[in-house]
Amino acid sequence: MKPIKKTRKITWQTMLSLTCLTAWMFSSPLVAQTNRLSIGEVTGVQGGILSLPVFLDNESEVAGGQFRLTLPDGMEVKGVEMETSRADKHTVEYYRSEKTHELSVVFYASPTAILKGNHGKICNVLLSIPINYATGDYPIGFGSGMKLASDAMTEAPVTEVISGIIHVESKPVVYYTIDITSTIGGHAEGGGTYAEGQDVVLTATAEDGYEFVKWSDGTYDNPYRLTVSRDMILQAEFSPKSYTLTYMLDGEIYHTEDVPYGSTIVPLEVPDKEGYVFSGWDNVPENMPAHPVYINGSMISTSIVGVRKPTSVDVYSIDGLLLKNKVPFQCWYSNLPHGLYIVNGKKIMTPHF
Repeated sequence: MKPIKKTRKITWQTMLSLTCLTAWMFSSPLVAQTNRLSIGEVTGVQGGILSLPVFLDNESEVAGGQFRLTLPDGMEVKGVEMETSRADKHTVEYYRSEKTHELSVVFYASPTAILKGNHGKICNVLLSIPINYATGDYPIGFGSGMKLASDAMTEAPVTEVISGIIHVESKPVVYYTIDITSTIGGHAEGGGTYAEGQDVVLTATAEDGYEFVKWSDGTYDNPYRLTVSRDMILQAEFSPKSYTLTYMLDGEIYHTEDVPYGSTIVPLEVPDKEGYVFSGWDNVPENMPAHPVYINGSMISTSIVGVRKPTSVDVYSIDGLLLKNKVPFQCWYSNLPHGLYIVNGKKIMTPHF
């Protein structure tokens, strides 16, 4: 079974062991072979993470080594990863000096395993660029103390080094579109094209008789505050409000119900009872308006029972206009058209003959 590849930071506790490892690796005479260390040229953006490659073109067999990189101030090292194709059995460790900002990297294998090949990448240095980092070109070089070893007894010298460069560019502005629509009963505002990360406020306004329910993504906030990170299609959803419809019969509440705005009103039927007939409901709107509604109706006596005792009566129109004064009850309706009148304080309809 192959040993698991390991990548880790150099700790203060391992510095002594690394010092001993270096002495062990580089205690033998030099061998004249061409071994070139080089740093790649890469481009990163503000607020991003870039991968800076380090290459080894070696004629000598190399089992391990160490090198230092001079990195720009302010860029944080997020890690050092051994290149997959050359990492079998190897461990890479690193440490960045807080004083010099140099990054020390050591790679080795135990037992010895050989790295071979031209244009072979040793590792990738992962660097984080702050969002407000100045744009421009930043040279990356090697520090002192670069050494390679072909085995525990033989040093493979570094014969050439090639510096690299980091190009830092502005973070490109990405724009997204927020399309908003609305159902019947209102309208929505705030849609448009916005830069990534921009704060946006969407507002839904209901018309008379309607109320806001929610946005199509399930959000109930109104106004809806969000930070733009993608294209969005949203719909503001509205529904009719309900208002109370009250039926008043002879001045008393007969029935109440909640009716949605705009719904067709179908008046209640009121059954007749002995001696009375329902006059009908007054001023019934065709559709429910955006406010409570009271509808009035009355029961009309169809007989003269209960009003025959007086010998004479006053007769008024339904609007309260005096039509006859102190006339005999038996003929109060003479010369009056068929209809509804107030006789002796009661609503009575003229008899049918």
